[in-house]
Amino acid sequence: MVFSHECTNGLSYVIDRMHSHPIHAHVALEKGERSELANVANELL
Repeated sequence: MVFSHECTNGLSYVIDRMHSHPIHAHVALEKGERSELANVANELL
């Protein structure tokens, strides 16, 4: 089974590639919100 992590996550890849671009910005959220669907998927996987 393959799980997403910092090396395979598409968003992490884009952030890394855009890091040196002049219009790049990055926001780190302090708290995340999960949907009920995400919670169910987490339980099943």
